[in-house]
Amino acid sequence: MREGSHAKLENQFSSICTKKLNIPTSRDDWNLAFLSDFKKQKIEGCSLKNKWLRGIPNLRIITAKTNLFKTLNALRKEKEDEWDFIPRTFVYPIDGMEIRREMRSRKTFIVKRGTLSKGKGIYLANRFDQIDRQKEYLVQDYLQPCLWNGHKFDLRLYVLIHQSNFYLYCRGLVRLCTKAYQPPKPSEFPMKDKDSLLSQLTNFSLHKSGGSKKTLQELWDYLDTAEGACGRDVLWPKIRNIIRKTFHAHVARLKDSYIQRIPQDPEMRSCFDIVGVDIMLDEKCKPYLLGDGIKFPYFHFGNLQIMLRTFALVNTLL
Repeated sequence: MREGSHAKLENQFSSICTKKLNIPTSRDDWNLAFLSDFKKQKIEGCSLKNKWLRGIPNLRIITAKTNLFKTLNALRKEKEDEWDFIPRTFVYPIDGMEIRREMRSRKTFIVKRGTLSKGKGIYLANRFDQIDRQKEYLVQDYLQPCLWNGHKFDLRLYVLIHQSNFYLYCRGLVRLCTKAYQPPKPSEFPMKDKDSLLSQLTNFSLHKSGGSKKTLQELWDYLDTAEGACGRDVLWPKIRNIIRKTFHAHVARLKDSYIQRIPQDPEMRSCFDIVGVDIMLDEKCKPYLLGDGIKFPYFHFGNLQIMLRTFALVNTLL
């Protein structure tokens, strides 16, 4: 299933539950639903014994890039050395004056819409007047990438959230650009042309011809033989630490939101979700957090307890 099709899947599954099988969420004879199916008043009055809800209240504090980096920027200002895995990030229009000052250097920045995914609204710029000032954007330092056989890549990892615990799936994906990497040229800015971005952005939705995915094990095998690169034993603990710190920085707010929305479940047993996390290696093989966001679609709605136990067994508790 392609990235981004999770919303369609949720709608289809909700439709099956509420229409085709006549199992409306207002009744009590169901065991799996989407949190988005419920209005606040309905979920507060619902018994959740032996029931599962796909969705975490207020998870957008993590999955919306603007929200995420506002939080992480504040933490980095307090202890920069502990949060140096975050690319230097500005939020327009809040940091407009600072962005204008930084872009006078004509360095390359990557500009992203804070609420979009699948590569939508992303482009490269090196001047302040190239930014669309009618919308909110993230403006990040452009990282010189580590290359895999001449191609830019990043890591797509998955984290299961349940009961304020976070489980990192160890069999993530590597997303590669299908076009060989070429450093951006000043004459190309703002770089918005899709053909040019095929060497810069790894999003699956941009590379529809296929061949843009590899396994993590294939990456570790490549890095073990690449000159000057770091292997799994060095990188994986660093990546785990990045994801652990990022998610744990949001635990208190997630708990508060959960209790407010679902007071009958104080131990947070009923809700769960799986979130994608993107990690990039720079030219020195240092890992950086690009963002969290895309929700992982389920292919089978079977025994959820078995799924959660399996996820815990084959993954790492952060």
